[in-house]
Amino acid sequence: MSKQLAKTKTKPKLLICAPSNEAADAIVRRIIEIKKDLKHESQFNVVRVGSGQKYDPNSPIVDVMLDTVIKQKMGNPLNEANRQCQSNNLFIYTNKKDLENEILINTEVIVTTLNSCFSKTMEETFKPTNIKSLNNCHFTACIVDEAGQSIEPLIFVPILLGIDKLILVGDDKQLQPLVKSKVAKDNGLGISLFKRLKTWFEQKRSTRKSFPVTMLNTQYRMHKEICLFPSKYFYKGEIKTAPSVKMRKQLSFHPYMILEHESLQDNTGEVNIGEANMIVTLVDILLNSECRSLTVAVLTPYHKQREQINILLKKKENEYGPI
Repeated sequence: MSKQLAKTKTKPKLLICAPSNEAADAIVRRIIEIKKDLKHESQFNVVRVGSGQKYDPNSPIVDVMLDTVIKQKMGNPLNEANRQCQSNNLFIYTNKKDLENEILINTEVIVTTLNSCFSKTMEETFKPTNIKSLNNCHFTACIVDEAGQSIEPLIFVPILLGIDKLILVGDDKQLQPLVKSKVAKDNGLGISLFKRLKTWFEQKRSTRKSFPVTMLNTQYRMHKEICLFPSKYFYKGEIKTAPSVKMRKQLSFHPYMILEHESLQDNTGEVNIGEANMIVTLVDILLNSECRSLTVAVLTPYHKQREQINILLKKKENEYGPI
């Protein structure tokens, strides 16, 4: 894409999709952060399309929501100077739909979910039969995040917009799509297109000139010792830890520990009082150590166990502060 930018001096137009609103919003937040560090000539527009969720008014996502951008445009019509500069291609907005289409056509990065990427708004603006000028509004590529967790039919939805370059980003070693129907699973719906294509290309690697699968082998999140096991067990030891991770503050205890206990669950199989007490004790130890200035996350697969842990933590809230 950078080569295209150098040749045509025009910015690529990207459609970025994810299987859920949470994943799409995470991408938007990251893009907003990246834009803060870009020079003026490298800046680009981003619009979030299709989320029906309510956001905190102070959330940065609100500013790039399509509805917000439309309201800003309608409330701030072109001033006289802009009219002079854009007199040759001034677009007369007869209604909200016209303005909506114009915003989307002139946006370099559109972020949405796979379900929403072919909404009525997107279809009217980008469906191939409705495209008036491919140079202005056709997508350079569609990037699908968390592709390994998306069912195969959803991955094909962006293609309805005339997409001819599809970039799937994911990890076939992590969770596959959630499919409850046994019949659907038995017929292959539980295997993502990402995994299916990756497997096929690996099998055909010796007979093909190119191998369109690239492994991103540098991780930026966990301590290198936490990374060691999954790297060896799932990724043939190929995962590297970024130098920035090593530069973080090193705490005096082990990067990770596995603690075994003999406490039994209750009759529901969803609550374990002994384990909850042990967890609260661990939190107490951490928050009374050099971790006091950091945050501690407690994860549990059961809602009832989370409630039990919260009850115990609330009793100690005066010692820690808000929980």
